[in-house]
Amino acid sequence: MFIYKYFMPRVKTISDDEVLDRALAVLLERGPHRFTLPDVSRAVGLSPSTLIQRFGSKRGLMDAVLARSTTVLNAELEAREPTGDPRQDLIAWLTGIARPLRTHAHLAGHLTLLIEDITVPSRRASAQEHMRVLRSGIASRLVDMGSPTPEAHADMIEAHWNGLGIQWAMRDTGEDIEAWVSRGLSTLLERLLPPDDHPY
Repeated sequence: MFIYKYFMPRVKTISDDEVLDRALAVLLERGPHRFTLPDVSRAVGLSPSTLIQRFGSKRGLMDAVLARSTTVLNAELEAREPTGDPRQDLIAWLTGIARPLRTHAHLAGHLTLLIEDITVPSRRASAQEHMRVLRSGIASRLVDMGSPTPEAHADMIEAHWNGLGIQWAMRDTGEDIEAWVSRGLSTLLERLLPPDDHPY
């Protein structure tokens, strides 16, 4: 009986997707340069050696985390049910994406990742795909809002959304990032597409 148990394959107690979701929170909090396998090990309850078996290396884990974030973003985009108010749908969606950047440390970690996205050639394609999915989601809601130039408006909104995070971190108003982003996006959309011009 002991030998039988010894050779039984171990059942995964936590899926790869769950590991990656928890590792993303660690990566945002610590940033890529202070992100370690022991950090993730403590967060997910798996040994560093098990993480290496699953993902190959620390870099392999980081790459898998970032690829997973794009997969999740795309799945959320496809699964989100419209409420009949595309303006509020867009604001709610982008505000929800900002939620993980809830502290200055998390936002700083995100910005450090962005530096690597720009400077590390192997990361650029993954980052560009993430941005493509984000812009696609924005543009699809702008079409529903009656935007005459949804792609151009999507570029403006994407840039504003990114800037709002930095603005929130530097202003130190005490307001949470979700409220800040929601209000900032509402103001921009009122200028780009006044509600009275595009009833829905």
